[in-house]
Amino acid sequence: MTSYTPDELFTSTAPYYARFRPGYDQAFYDMLAARFALDGTQRVLDLGTGTGVLALPLARLVGHVTAVDPEPGMLDEGRKLAAEQGITNIDWRQGDSTALLSMGLEPVLLTAMGAAFHWMDRDQTLRDLDRLIEPNGAVVLASGGAPGDLC
Repeated sequence: MTSYTPDELFTSTAPYYARFRPGYDQAFYDMLAARFALDGTQRVLDLGTGTGVLALPLARLVGHVTAVDPEPGMLDEGRKLAAEQGITNIDWRQGDSTALLSMGLEPVLLTAMGAAFHWMDRDQTLRDLDRLIEPNGAVVLASGGAPGDLC
């Protein structure tokens, strides 16, 4: 049986993740746009972005997305997808939740996270995000639940 370190596992799977990972329902993005009056001027953080499953659709709704992930291969795939889609308002940064306050991030209206939140020190991450998120902003957790589930 072959074993892989987490770095080897995610490095080797980044192209497949980019190609086959399902996105989220458009209704999810419509709900965010309505709830937060997204008008193309806001700043959003996608923490644990992977290949940009959240960042790419959000970039169409806001002025700027900072997409953060610890794995360079995931970020490379995200950059490729953004280029293919003509999306230019995403700043792809290598990092993780432990470095949030030292990354020089500007305040954001929303921080979006998918399954990556599971792997973080959730309490510390939320404390740090409380210092980065603007008043009336939010943390948005996206789940791979059943189609149409919006909670």
